[in-house]
Amino acid sequence: MQSPPRVTTSHQRQFTVAAEDLVSLSPGQLDPVFSTPRLIWHVEETALELLGRYVDDDEVSVGVTVDVAHVAAALQGQEVVCEAQVVHVDGPTVVFHVEARENDRLLLSGVHRRRVVRTARLQNQLERLKNR
Repeated sequence: MQSPPRVTTSHQRQFTVAAEDLVSLSPGQLDPVFSTPRLIWHVEETALELLGRYVDDDEVSVGVTVDVAHVAAALQGQEVVCEAQVVHVDGPTVVFHVEARENDRLLLSGVHRRRVVRTARLQNQLERLKNR
């Protein structure tokens, strides 16, 4: 990553909460709601898309940490906007503030870190895992 993103660079993605995003907490008593793991996946994907514009052809970014608070529910069919904003860059590590909102309602907020690595090196590590 010869030219990393600047602090305050941001990216948004919008989507509709789908059936596969839901969890049933109390079937028959409560409507299914947007699950925390799926919401985390969406904000991580938002940061991945942002950083994808900056990595070199022989690089990829991998998630390192996710520290978020899921503070409100969303239902199937609702429109959600996720945003990732760069708050710190330290060499190959990029730190994002991430949020997810349904209209003006905050659903999730926190920090996500990604690290840029060489694709070949990561593939070598994956091959070693397969051959264990």
